[in-house]
Amino acid sequence: MKTTPPDSPDLPRHLTNLGGGLCDRFARTGREADLEEAIRVFQQAVQGTRPDSPDLPGILNNLGAGLNTRFSRTGREADLEEAIRVFQQAVKTTPPDSPDLPRHLTNLGNGLSARFSRTGREADLEEAIEVFQQAVKATPPDLPDLPAILNTLGNGLRERFSRTGRETDLEEAIRVSQQAVWATPPDSPDLPGYLNNLGNGLRERFERSGREADLEEAIRVYRRACSLGALSAPQAALAAARNWGRWAVQRKQWGEARFGSFNRRRR
Repeated sequence: MKTTPPDSPDLPRHLTNLGGGLCDRFARTGREADLEEAIRVFQQAVQGTRPDSPDLPGILNNLGAGLNTRFSRTGREADLEEAIRVFQQAVKTTPPDSPDLPRHLTNLGNGLSARFSRTGREADLEEAIEVFQQAVKATPPDLPDLPAILNTLGNGLRERFSRTGRETDLEEAIRVSQQAVWATPPDSPDLPGYLNNLGNGLRERFERSGREADLEEAIRVYRRACSLGALSAPQAALAAARNWGRWAVQRKQWGEARFGSFNRRRR
């Protein structure tokens, strides 16, 4: 790095590699100084990259990820705002047929969702849903990232349903949540969380329609989330047990409620 001339066309690439190494070390040690330095280095890399360079979207995405990580640790809104702005630039400069586009769209959607959670601004929720839908369309069916994108889209649709009561949002949320579950390997630690989200959608539809098939499927899905999560994802299992248990109490189904409590105690 020190031997690279400031005007060298290779400098942004070297800076990006350095930033990636600092991020890896931060992930292992949690040392704040590494995250701060990684952000500074990625900013330098962006500044040194030509606007028409094919490397620019990836560097922008790395910078956005660093800022988003710092926001998640500090809660500083300026970092979230800057991360969203940078992710928007990354998406704008990414070719439509690039294999990186789904990842860049997903990061932007997550940033918008985080801002919606803080402010409740409807425009952020609408844009996040639209961005996640674009990410799903741009993602090949066999890409390992697809279930996570489907899951986040389902969560956004369910959130919009809870605010508007629009039936089509709930139906679509259940459909994409089912896709997320079907596309996830049975031994994945992410599966219990996806099952819990699917169960929540089925529960909400049952509460509106009273359809027995939704009741039975929601119970089956919650039970599977608890069983699988007890082995691989305790937090997701706890969430599923809590959701199932409270719902069972509301319906005065004490046997189900005891099962949920048993799963919570077992963990």
